[in-house]
Amino acid sequence: MKKSILAAALLSCFASAGMAQSNVTIYGIMDASLARFDDGVNKVNRLDSGRNAASRLGFRGTEDLGGGLKAVFALESGMDASNGTLSGSGAMWNRWSYVGLEGGFGGLRAGRQDSPMRTALNVIDPFMNAG
Repeated sequence: MKKSILAAALLSCFASAGMAQSNVTIYGIMDASLARFDDGVNKVNRLDSGRNAASRLGFRGTEDLGGGLKAVFALESGMDASNGTLSGSGAMWNRWSYVGLEGGFGGLRAGRQDSPMRTALNVIDPFMNAG
């Protein structure tokens, strides 16, 4: 009995070593606030979205292709936290939407993404792409 359990454990270790590793992350920011407007005549209370950061929902991931090469992707939609509708153009994936390859050579991505300048500045941005 103990030998069969040990053999199964060793076999599972070797089987998983040969398989590609994939990783998918669901992330987002939901920035909602209660705002009160008072101009002396009218008083309005309302739920606002995006006062500090743009609300968004996204998916990003990697797939190890072997040999130090991996496929990457990101799909991100901006949204209005007060009513759940898509922001901007109203299209799905209206923020980031790209696929690419990364390896020892660096990376190559195609699609909608940040500019090289914003990517470089995100390293020192304390809010890390909050906008």
